[in-house]
Amino acid sequence: SSGINAEWPLRPGDWVNDLIYWTSNANTIEVVDYTGEKRRSIIWKDLERPRAIDVDPEEGLLFWTDWGSNAHIGRANMDGSNMKKLVSNDPGKDAQIKWPNTIAIDRPNKNIYWMDSHLRDIECMNYTAGTRYSISSTPSLLGHAWRLRVFEDRIYWTDITYPAKTLSVNKFTGGDSIKHYVPKNAGMMNLRLFHEVLQPLSKNRCKNMDCSYLCLPKPISEGGAQCACPTGHELLYNNKTCTAS
Repeated sequence: SSGINAEWPLRPGDWVNDLIYWTSNANTIEVVDYTGEKRRSIIWKDLERPRAIDVDPEEGLLFWTDWGSNAHIGRANMDGSNMKKLVSNDPGKDAQIKWPNTIAIDRPNKNIYWMDSHLRDIECMNYTAGTRYSISSTPSLLGHAWRLRVFEDRIYWTDITYPAKTLSVNKFTGGDSIKHYVPKNAGMMNLRLFHEVLQPLSKNRCKNMDCSYLCLPKPISEGGAQCACPTGHELLYNNKTCTAS
């Protein structure tokens, strides 16, 4: 568990390729296989305080929030390549993003949702950084969000301001708010939703890659998968076998 961001204990799993991704307190994004034996840092540049993270194995993409002084919403391939800031602040203008504390993917519709605990709003954008929408900015509902999830037509989240509740709103309008009560003093923080739509069956693009260490997915348009080595090693000419660099 060395290096894991203890403030963000819930780490998204890639159920297709048997991988777990997380943000670390060393300001990196890392990945490990389900055995816990093969681990690698995949992103370490331009990160200051990476926070929440979510993945879409079918598309080979990962998304994260960073609430450092250069707060942003980021996207990259699941092997760490092609990193891009989807939302960030323009110098000299009022902050458009401040404390993006949590993020969630709406996989069927290829949208991402995030909540900013300073600006107290929920926003949405598609995977390709199209139009950005404000879903809700109701102060009485939005305190300090901890975990966000999207399912069907609703957004669900936990909030440390309301430890005995989960909350939800309509994902299109931000209306029809509901407070779901949990047992008293339960301290509800993390949140998981289980449904086959949220983890669809997909082709394991790493199955026949024959990588000597890790195989990491990426978009089909960019090859579909990539072998990866531990720190201090590099791939040989066959792009499958690792050797000390």
